[in-house]
Amino acid sequence: MVSIGQLVSMSYGFYRTVSNYVIWFLYGFYRTVSNYVIWFLYGFYRTVSNYVIWRTVFSRITTLSRRFLYRYLDFTRVTTGTTSLTPRWDKCVNYVENTLVYATGRLFINTHFQEDKKHMMEELIEGVRWAFINMLERDNDWMDGTTKMKAIEKAQSVLAKVGYPEFILNDTYINQDIKQLVFSEDDYFGNVMQTLSFIAQSDLSWLRRTVPRTEWFTNPTTVNAFYSSSTNQIRFPAGELQKPFFWGRDYPRSLSYGAIGVIVGHELTHGFDNNGRKYDKDGNMDQWWSNASITAFTDRTQCMIDQYNSYHWEEAGLNVRRTHIIIIIIIICSSRVGWSVLICYPM
Repeated sequence: MVSIGQLVSMSYGFYRTVSNYVIWFLYGFYRTVSNYVIWFLYGFYRTVSNYVIWRTVFSRITTLSRRFLYRYLDFTRVTTGTTSLTPRWDKCVNYVENTLVYATGRLFINTHFQEDKKHMMEELIEGVRWAFINMLERDNDWMDGTTKMKAIEKAQSVLAKVGYPEFILNDTYINQDIKQLVFSEDDYFGNVMQTLSFIAQSDLSWLRRTVPRTEWFTNPTTVNAFYSSSTNQIRFPAGELQKPFFWGRDYPRSLSYGAIGVIVGHELTHGFDNNGRKYDKDGNMDQWWSNASITAFTDRTQCMIDQYNSYHWEEAGLNVRRTHIIIIIIIICSSRVGWSVLICYPM
């Protein structure tokens, strides 16, 4: 029997030595599952083998011909309520965009992105940072002095990535990145399998390498924004910098500050939520909040929990869940920051 480690080594040429550490997330869970699988294999080896093979086949059904797609639709109609197949053009465009991220990102940048958007966004981010730090200094009376100082340092250290990574403008880099891919017009399934291997090899290429804090891991075409705890980085891809989020210099600043400005505040605030506060200004896991500040924060959230728990959605028969309170706090905080920077930031 071949282990997962041996399979990866044979497939991609990466070999683990005794000096290598392997980090297991949820180790206890996987240990328990492994024990069940080993026990199950003794009596039901064929069943387990069939299940593993079937899950592999099932994951690729949507890349097969219509004969298989309609059988898959019969299945999803029952399990998820789907009533029609995704149009082929939609599926293909999405697949290319999400697999050849730098090549498609370059095409998007060339056609739909202007450099002045990047400069305006960078200016806006600095305004939001200023308002956030100002709020930390003036309005924050529950955080002790040492914790507040570290919070300000972290906010000042947040690295903002806007638009796209510069290297995608380099033709040599793009060509080198995808040179191993040789596509066929009459073998869609083969093309998909080839790109899946390409993505896996790209991911594994980071093994034993130090990941720089400045690295991009976001498709420039993505319509979303992100905060990374381990790099203390906020990212705003080019796809996000368009209406209705980003309005540009030809419109009143209030439109951009009320839309993308609030989103910037939202992502920045994630650096100080229940997860973000576990990481310091350099992205290292460290409890830099004092116990007193953690207790004060927890106590002060209770009034918001009580308030939002009282909101009832009649049609669904549901109240706001306690688990969503951090997101609600982030939304309120980011809205305050967006308003503050609009009326107070020196332009």
